[in-house]
Amino acid sequence: MSESPRVLVAVEQQSLRSAMAEILRQSYSVIDSAADTLDTVRAERPDVVILDPGDAALDALRSDPELPYIPVLLVSPQNSAGDRAIGLRAGADDFVGIELAEDELVARIDALLRVSRLAGPAESKLPDHGYLVKRLEIEFERAGRLGEPLSLIAITAEPGNPETLGDSLSKDSRRSDPVTRVDGADIAVILRNTHFAGAITAAQRISAALQQGDPAPERTRMGVGCFPSKEVSSAAELLAFAKSALDRAAREDGAHVCVVQREVLTLDVT
Repeated sequence: MSESPRVLVAVEQQSLRSAMAEILRQSYSVIDSAADTLDTVRAERPDVVILDPGDAALDALRSDPELPYIPVLLVSPQNSAGDRAIGLRAGADDFVGIELAEDELVARIDALLRVSRLAGPAESKLPDHGYLVKRLEIEFERAGRLGEPLSLIAITAEPGNPETLGDSLSKDSRRSDPVTRVDGADIAVILRNTHFAGAITAAQRISAALQQGDPAPERTRMGVGCFPSKEVSSAAELLAFAKSALDRAAREDGAHVCVVQREVLTLDVT
C-alpha cells in the first residue's frame, strides 16, 4: 500500500493550524508544526506546504537549490485581495480563506499534489508535451478561479537542443514557471500571474538569456498567448494560440522575433 501524501501545516495561528490538520488527516499524512518551516521541510520533505501570506519561509523554499519544487498553499483569515496578490507573486501555488468548505480544501490539496506528481523528481529531463497539456489545464483553472492572468510562451531556436535550451531557461525563469517541451524541438514556458505586458518582458528576458548561451542560437522564434483574452477560454485554446503565434513568428524576417497576441516584436540583442 503506497504511503499517503504528506502535508505540512505551518500556519502561525495554533487554533487554525489544529483545525486544518484535523480536516486533512482524513485524507493525508499531516505534519502539524510551528517550528522553523525551512528546517521542517528539509527534514520531512512534505508533498505540500500550507503557510500564512507573507511568511518568509516561502522565499526560502523557492530559493533553496537543494529542495525540489514543493507546492505551497496560502491560507488567510482575512482572505484579502492584498494577501492573495503578495503571496501568489512570491511564488505560492494557491490561496484560500478560512471559510473554505472542508471538501474544497481537500480538492485544493489534491490539485497541488497533481502538480507535484506531474513535475516528477528534480533530476528528471525536460517534461514532455503531455505534461504541458495537463499542467496548463491545472494552471488555467487556478488562474480563472483566482482572477489571475496567465501567459504561455512557445519557443524554437536554431541551432538548439531542447534539453540544453530547457535547462538554460529553467535557470533563468521563476521556479514557479514550468519549462516543458511543446512539439519536436519546440519548448514552452508557462508564465503564472503574467499579463500581456509581463509576457513581453519575459520574452525579452528569455531572448537575452538564450543569446548568452554557448553556442548562442542564430535564430529564435517565440509565440505568446495570454489569458484573459476574448480569443482564449480554455487551456487548449491558450496552447493553440501560442503555437499559432509561433508559426507566424517563423515566417517573419529578423534573427530573433516574437509574436504576442498578433503583435510582432523584434528581440535582437545588441
